[in-house]
Amino acid sequence: MTTIVSLSSVMLDDHLTLNAMGHKALTYDLLVTKGYKVPAHCIYTMTQMHKAEMFLLRQGGSVVAKPASGTGGGRGITTGITTTSQLRQASSYASRFDSTLLVEEHLTGGSYRLLYLDGRFIDAVRRDRPLVTGDGRHTIRQLVRIENQRRRLNRPTDCAAGAY
Repeated sequence: MTTIVSLSSVMLDDHLTLNAMGHKALTYDLLVTKGYKVPAHCIYTMTQMHKAEMFLLRQGGSVVAKPASGTGGGRGITTGITTTSQLRQASSYASRFDSTLLVEEHLTGGSYRLLYLDGRFIDAVRRDRPLVTGDGRHTIRQLVRIENQRRRLNRPTDCAAGAY
């Protein structure tokens, strides 16, 4: 049997599964029923901003706002939110992708994607936060542009090179 894997998509993932897992709140509910811990979170809409604002105040730290479903790869997500003004702006941005929104505690650390097949671990991808170091010649904006270009050109897996 052959299985095709392209970035985070696996041939075994049917559309119904992907749609369900793409709904972050539903995924959290399913994980909790299986005994897994999930970040503290709150579901809301733009007309229910008071719910998200109360959540932010209770957290006492930074939060993340995102569309509740329909996105991937960071689209619509804002991290490091610490004020209600930032939360309103982030919610407005996220609402462009989905009318139902999710605010959750901001957890620091690495991001890992794990791939299992029939309960057997196959592969892992670690995504690190972007980082630039000043060189005394370039602005931060220029350094970010240079780093983004370097990452695009030096991807560890490249479809054009036939890596997968």
